[in-house]
Amino acid sequence: QLAETHADLCLRMNIPIAGLNAEVMKSQWEYQLQPQPALDAADSLWMSRFVLEKLAETRGIGINIDPKPVIGWNGSGAHINISTKTTRDGTIDDVQSLCEELGESHDDLIASYGEDNEKRLTGQYETSSIDTFSHGELNRTVSVRIPMSTVYSGSGHVEDRRPASNMNPYVAFKTLVPIISGELSKV
Repeated sequence: QLAETHADLCLRMNIPIAGLNAEVMKSQWEYQLQPQPALDAADSLWMSRFVLEKLAETRGIGINIDPKPVIGWNGSGAHINISTKTTRDGTIDDVQSLCEELGESHDDLIASYGEDNEKRLTGQYETSSIDTFSHGELNRTVSVRIPMSTVYSGSGHVEDRRPASNMNPYVAFKTLVPIISGELSKV
């Protein structure tokens, strides 16, 4: 009920929620934002978190955005879907090049992707290792995944699975945008 009420309230407030679903751990839910320019996406994430906290407060429920709230269960991420004009209009080779660019800046990105992320990015529980960069098609255990829609169409977006649920989107995007040559138009 809380997840659905949150999505409905966000939509009424013009915060572009695209979907929501239950996750692996009990009481763990995720929601997705619609594609937007980076600054708009950061604003939307920050405001949607605020709405969630206030809504939960009215029901006496706590919200935990720690990346690993319970040891032995899946953690919580804030995956960032990234596309550029080149990856949307180009070929799968352009998508692979984007993945390589993201890999070259792995350490800088990890440093901007949230606190205590090493507890989540262990290489277990559908995560990659925080120590190494990996990418691949249709693979939930890599740092950056090329999703089915991009593989089948030959162009599109990638999913950076490294950001922690507690990441500050402004800090993350300040690091991410220059890495991909200033081409970022949708996240």
